[in-house]
Amino acid sequence: MCGGQATDLHHLIPRGMGGSKCMDYVENLAPLCRQHHTMAEHDPKYNAKVKIALLEQVIESIKYKGKF
Repeated sequence: MCGGQATDLHHLIPRGMGGSKCMDYVENLAPLCRQHHTMAEHDPKYNAKVKIALLEQVIESIKYKGKF
């Protein structure tokens, strides 16, 4: 989110909402620095912003590979 070193893996859909093993898939994880991870954990609006940013990166990656 900030371009800094990602130190944490944030679960976009919290592990508590379906069991930890069910939520540990790559589409549900976002690499974040500690500060932004804390923000995403405590602020649903910021968590939504993280989800959108991650989806935008996925879309750009697909476009870059010429598959979209």
